[in-house]
Amino acid sequence: MKFIFALLAMAGYVAHTSAQVNQAGTIQFALGAAFGVHATHYRSEVNAGSFSVKYSDRDAAVTTTYPLEVHYGLSDRLSLGLCVEPGRYLDSAGTQPNSLVLFAVSPRFHAINYDRFTLLFEIDLGVNTLRIAEVRSGNRLFEDRYSGGFLRPGATVQWYLGETIGLGVGLSYAAHSLNWTSRDPEDPALDRVNYSASLRTSGAVLQAGLLVKL
Repeated sequence: MKFIFALLAMAGYVAHTSAQVNQAGTIQFALGAAFGVHATHYRSEVNAGSFSVKYSDRDAAVTTTYPLEVHYGLSDRLSLGLCVEPGRYLDSAGTQPNSLVLFAVSPRFHAINYDRFTLLFEIDLGVNTLRIAEVRSGNRLFEDRYSGGFLRPGATVQWYLGETIGLGVGLSYAAHSLNWTSRDPEDPALDRVNYSASLRTSGAVLQAGLLVKL
């Protein structure tokens, strides 16, 4: 009789673990929207022989992005994902048009992993590109291009309404480091001087989206 109860208990345990949100081999897709608020620090420098001009400005910016993610379960507690995230960047000057694209690898640790609920901690490690155009009187004068890396640790909660469809909400800290790479069209004046610029940002990102689990 004890043996039968032990088998029933083991069966119940297996049934519970097999229904966890994340486990080895689980594939999860996520599509959502994210809103970020960032403190920014812009610096530029022009050097021409002994002549040097430096400029620095601290400001704030908001981002709206639309992350598309796919994650694969390595174990009950661990998963690894890839993310592509296009969107927009808007500073206090309201510079338009602009475009922002992020690419990231996302390791995750599922601290709580129930059948329809999980609390996970993650860190997005990736690269991003930013394009900002200078427009005056409706005319596009040029577009500056920046690229660099970013780090985004955070936490996410996920609720599944059934076995397949769920909802997720996450909050992250984001730190971006971008360097100016080029201007389109090229500026002959920049070719005659040593010009450099950088943009550093840090802030918080709130993300929500729809989940599909296979």
